[in-house]
Amino acid sequence: MTARAFAEKCGGKKDGWINAIKKGRNSLKLEHLDTVAHVLRMTTGDLVREGNAGWDLRPTELRVVQALRLLPFALQDRTRRGEG
Repeated sequence: MTARAFAEKCGGKKDGWINAIKKGRNSLKLEHLDTVAHVLRMTTGDLVREGNAGWDLRPTELRVVQALRLLPFALQDRTRRGEG
């Protein structure tokens, strides 16, 4: 997709808008975040996630892993029914 096509899909913006963001002259405003995520077929969380944390996981899977890590080790490592 060209910068012009992308900008148009993001609410009729001009291609200079996205080029300025790509070059670091402008920043993406919060009001445009949901629209940009939709156009890119991503979640808003994927756009703002820091680093490579959880890129191979869907957002729901990432939340499950994060919740699992909050449990005590004895509960995290249960592998057979009836243990514990």
